[in-house]
Amino acid sequence: TWNDLFANGTAIGGNGHVLTSWHVKNLSGPFSDYIRFVVVDREKNIHEANVIAVSERYDLALLSTKMRGNHEVYLGDPLSMKQGEPVYIGGLDLKGEIQFQIGPFGIYNKRDISIERFTSLGTFRENQDYPSISSNGTILANPIIISAFARGGYSGGLIADAQGRVIGTASMSNSVSTTASSAPNIRRFINLYLNELRRYQTAK
Repeated sequence: TWNDLFANGTAIGGNGHVLTSWHVKNLSGPFSDYIRFVVVDREKNIHEANVIAVSERYDLALLSTKMRGNHEVYLGDPLSMKQGEPVYIGGLDLKGEIQFQIGPFGIYNKRDISIERFTSLGTFRENQDYPSISSNGTILANPIIISAFARGGYSGGLIADAQGRVIGTASMSNSVSTTASSAPNIRRFINLYLNELRRYQTAK
C-alpha cells in the first residue's frame, strides 16, 4: 500500500523479497518520495518495504522487506499455452479501511479489517508480440492477454495455469480482459537484478 493505493504482491524466496507491479508506485507521481510504502501480510503484520529494482518496460518492481520464510514460486511457460486454456488470477483482498503506524504499534484496527484470498477464473487468450498501453500511460512489452475479471487492487496478483505455475502478474484490465507481464518477463527482470547484484558484490 502507498497511502490509499493498494495492490498485490508475492513473496519470493526466503529473504523478504516481494514482486509487484511497477505502475502502482508510479501512480504516486512526484510525491512518491514522501509517501510511506508498506507490505501488509495475511496475518495483518506490517513490514516496511524498500524498492530495490524496477522495470517500466515489464511493469514490475522488486521490494525488500524483513519478512522471512521459504516462498517458492514456479514459473510456467505461457508461450506454449493455447487459446481457451484455464487460468487463474490470485491474491489477497483488503476489506475495510486500514489504520496503521509504521513501527512497534502496527495496525490499530485489526478487528475492523479482513484480508481475504481471492481467485478469479478465466481463460488464456494470446501472447502479444507488441506493447500494450494503459489509460495511465503504462507501457507493457510483450504481454499476455487473458479473459478474466480483475479490478483495482488486483495489480501485481499472480496469474497461474491449471497446474499452478505462474505465467504472469496482473498489470492492466478492463471489462473483458486482463493484460499481464509474462513469466519470461519476470524471469528476465529477476535475472537482470541478480546479475547486477553479483557485479556490485564482485566490485566491492
